[in-house]
Amino acid sequence: MKNHPANFRRQIIIDNNFLQYIDNTNTIPRNKEIIKEYVAGSSYKELSEKYGTSKGNVESMVSSYIGKVRRYLKVKGTE
Repeated sequence: MKNHPANFRRQIIIDNNFLQYIDNTNTIPRNKEIIKEYVAGSSYKELSEKYGTSKGNVESMVSSYIGKVRRYLKVKGTE
């Protein structure tokens, strides 16, 4: 397993402007809010406490979103 710097997923979303595709992915509204708050600077811990889930689940939501955007862009032929 790779050791990534803290917040590397946030940087992927920001650097690739992935938030612009949030409505083009099959992401439920609650997860969209979590992703937006994560990109705005909230930590996995803060979000897990706010939304009553585990840090691992929040991390999984963010990771899943990145995968959804990458698949969307691949289908659209833009990545």
